[in-house]
Amino acid sequence: MTTRQNGIAVIVCAFLISVFFGLYITGNSGTAFSKPPLAMWDVRDGLHNDNESTSWRERFPHLPTCSKTDAPEVKLLIVTYMRSGSTFTGDLFDQHPDVFYVYEPLHAVEKSIVMTRQTARFWDKPSVKVDTANKTAIEKLEDGIVGGYLNCNFQNIDITTLEDPFMKFGQKTEQFGRCRGQNKGVIGTFRCLPGLQRSCCRAKVVASKTIRYTMTRALTLMANDAKVKVIHLVRDPRATMLSREKYGKVDRRSVEKHCVQFCQAVRTDLQIGREAMTRFPDRILRVRYEDFASHPTRFAEMLLRFAGLEMTAKQREHLRQITSGPNHQCATCIRLLNTNSSYNAFSWRRGINLDDVKMIDKQCEGVYPLAGYLPLPLASSVRNLSLPSLMEPAQVPGFLS
Repeated sequence: MTTRQNGIAVIVCAFLISVFFGLYITGNSGTAFSKPPLAMWDVRDGLHNDNESTSWRERFPHLPTCSKTDAPEVKLLIVTYMRSGSTFTGDLFDQHPDVFYVYEPLHAVEKSIVMTRQTARFWDKPSVKVDTANKTAIEKLEDGIVGGYLNCNFQNIDITTLEDPFMKFGQKTEQFGRCRGQNKGVIGTFRCLPGLQRSCCRAKVVASKTIRYTMTRALTLMANDAKVKVIHLVRDPRATMLSREKYGKVDRRSVEKHCVQFCQAVRTDLQIGREAMTRFPDRILRVRYEDFASHPTRFAEMLLRFAGLEMTAKQREHLRQITSGPNHQCATCIRLLNTNSSYNAFSWRRGINLDDVKMIDKQCEGVYPLAGYLPLPLASSVRNLSLPSLMEPAQVPGFLS
């Protein structure tokens, strides 16, 4: 091929590439950008590298923020633990039309940024390579995410978190996920953010449930923002441990070690929460999953009222459906029986290993009096459901009853 032919080939290729990207940009937005082709700037392509000092704000400056007058009245954080009934409890708020609900906001930090050592990339500041051995650095990142969601300030949340598949588990955040499905890449995420932001700002309550936060850190949020309220949700450690083992969340060989760590964390949270209730008496609510599951409508009304909400007729029917029979297609159904509404809450007593009961009773003895759970020292008492495994809620100071 001659030099002249080579030159023509290069020109043709360049022309075709420019046409392709022009169509891509126009097809995704309706109009082409007058600035550099940002649709090409996808963090997954590595174009925004760790050494860049420029922020996305400088490249994409028109992302809106909430106005001072258009903002949620209550910022609700549900602090709880894995396999403790948190999905069921969070669903109560997700089903309310006046609530913007976020499911597990810190999931991506743990599973992507920390475990796979990804760089945290932001819209309004340079990328951050988090030192996974530095607990303070990780908590700083997490606090920014929780605060970003509660304040509808999404531009302060890293891109990996915004693109987390867990966004599909909230009614309003799921709409954001569908928008992103039609607008690929990081620019697609930015294009969809204004809709997410409007949805958040217009909500009366922003609510989020997390198994990756402590009451100590929640207390800091409350001290810094008078609109923040906290629900501390707990469950019988014996039920939680059995469920974690059943679903493969803990290895059988390390059950006792896992139990020790878990109950130490719960005990600390309960102690912090009890002290905080004297400081913020109207802004902390403590509830046991067993009480909610046994009396779903009554406790649902109290939980909603704590957030300044009233139960809607649609919500009431939804709650009835997910607590009144077997529905294996429902992710949040707790499959209670009409004839025995506490079946699910106490079904662990039918299947738990009796040696595990003794071990958990021993390792969690510091938790039981704080939350009103009772030890079951005899094997016969574990299976005998007529014998209580917890005190009545009214007998436990500081708990919803």
